[in-house]
Amino acid sequence: LLRFCGKVAYDGNKFHGFQRQTFHGVWNIPTIQLILEEAFSKALGLFRDSESLIGASDEFVFASSDVGAVGVDYGKDTEIVVTGSSRTDSGVHAAGQVFHVDIPTKFIENFTFSNLKEGAHHHSSVVCDKLLKLANEKLRKSAVTIKGLKVIDRTFDVSRNSIGKRYTYVIFDGVRNPKIDAKMEGRFLDIYGGKVRQHNPDIVKPLNTSAMNECANAIAGTERDFRAFTRSAKRCAKATSSPERTRRILYRCGIRRVTGDGFGSAVGNDPEAEGGFILFEVEGNGFLYLMVRCLVSALLKVGKGELTIQDITEDALNPGPDFDPGMAFSPAPPHGLCLERVYYGQDVLFDEDDVPDWYNPLTSADE
Repeated sequence: LLRFCGKVAYDGNKFHGFQRQTFHGVWNIPTIQLILEEAFSKALGLFRDSESLIGASDEFVFASSDVGAVGVDYGKDTEIVVTGSSRTDSGVHAAGQVFHVDIPTKFIENFTFSNLKEGAHHHSSVVCDKLLKLANEKLRKSAVTIKGLKVIDRTFDVSRNSIGKRYTYVIFDGVRNPKIDAKMEGRFLDIYGGKVRQHNPDIVKPLNTSAMNECANAIAGTERDFRAFTRSAKRCAKATSSPERTRRILYRCGIRRVTGDGFGSAVGNDPEAEGGFILFEVEGNGFLYLMVRCLVSALLKVGKGELTIQDITEDALNPGPDFDPGMAFSPAPPHGLCLERVYYGQDVLFDEDDVPDWYNPLTSADE
């Protein structure tokens, strides 16, 4: 077996999350894992191009009576299995999701690589370049792109070896216009209800991003108990006797308004007064189920004046032994969230930026 590690970007709106799922006993619900497994299988010549979900996800209707018509029954014994560093939820995007996939060497030597010189399959860079090109060709009709591929040691696990992640969440609190819709549709949370706001601009109240940023900054830097920021009742229950289960460190946490081509143009000359795009950025050593989206929900309440900074930093982040999981913050919608990067300490995968500036190998070794 050869273990390949890849970095992948995708538009989460078209998929039911990352992890492969089953429907009526068939692995054919469109997820990132399934799409990647199909792409590699086709690149290696294991499946015909006609036997694919790729390109059909736009027409896919969950629980449709003809769901099996797309053609591929992977089953549980598929030989090409992709493992992701993070199981992003349905609707969540990624710019730097990392995965690994084990491929038997007999598949590497099959006819797909017949045009390589004899013995070339032993040169990992040659194999990676060829496999990356072929897999992306199979993905060309999907909203998924593999950004890099390399051979790694088989003991390296992209999930277990991760030391942290970076997420962003995009919010819009201005008045929509067609240019913004065209550039960013489905990639941000419009807190004032979309196009309807075009006809009622007078009632748009921009968020207090200064208060939101102050609150976000106060959360970062030390280990905190994020029990109030997850919807996992099971984990919260276990945290009563084992508090470490819900404790995490956020190394960076902040809110800022953004302008420019990256997010379209902010509405008006004064984005603080007129509203526009807001970017939430967070880095941490780990995240609980729905934690980032629950943090966004809490910060939105601060920005609207419904909660104070102290309500978050002194109360929500200090849950007592009798904390009721039902009182946790509800998560913000998924479509504004993007997994930007997964960190691996000294195990640099693709570039130096994969090692965060807060990484201390001596401290990490002691932990």
